[in-house]
Amino acid sequence: MPMRGELSRVVARSCQPPSTAAVMWSHVRDILTNPELHCVVAFCTIGLLVMLNVMVRFPDLGELIASSAIFP
Repeated sequence: MPMRGELSRVVARSCQPPSTAAVMWSHVRDILTNPELHCVVAFCTIGLLVMLNVMVRFPDLGELIASSAIFP
């Protein structure tokens, strides 16, 4: 196929590409500002606190559950 027109000139970039550290911090910031992540962290924290509260209030709960599993 014949060439139509002249070839375009190759021009050097005038700005530097962003550094790896800047790109990494950008990704970290995007992850930490995600509202879905905040909801998951809040839900897991509430579950952890409830579990710790049950463990402190009922220290023999595991034994009670294990003994109730014996009877069908």
